[in-house]
Amino acid sequence: MPINSIGACRFDSHSKIKITLKIYLKGSCTKIHILDSNFESIYSKVIKNLPSDQKWFIANISDANVRIKGDFYVGVEWIDPELRLGVDNEKPYFDKSYLGRLGSSGNPKLKENYMIRSFTHKLFEYDVFIAYYQKTGSDFAKHLKTGLGEQGYNAFLDVVDIPKSIQPETTK
Repeated sequence: MPINSIGACRFDSHSKIKITLKIYLKGSCTKIHILDSNFESIYSKVIKNLPSDQKWFIANISDANVRIKGDFYVGVEWIDPELRLGVDNEKPYFDKSYLGRLGSSGNPKLKENYMIRSFTHKLFEYDVFIAYYQKTGSDFAKHLKTGLGEQGYNAFLDVVDIPKSIQPETTK
């Protein structure tokens, strides 16, 4: 592959996540990227001392505090001409593998699945936490939760989302 090319796979997430990567490759070094939906790098890290024979390599980047929601790519940049990225040519084809450069994903690679895996860890089950004064704000809070839900947001509301068995009694 040409130097500075990026082989990447497209993923998506419906909530904010942290990521651990698993990539099938060999070579002396590479730069891994987390790319946004426009194929722009939001995180990159040079990885040295890669496996000398082609096998799965785990890059735990959860300590980097990368948080993503929506479409994103995990990419491997060729900075070493000897780098080899695993490719699965067996069906099914998912059309989620791309070969491009920063800012341009190129077209999906047909009949190829790059061997890049993204293991995501959900940070919090909810997009919004609703805080309110129970004596006067509970009706508004319930309407707000409903409205946010209609817009695709998962909102936490204590009277709905805390199991009845552990809800404190409210004083009136």
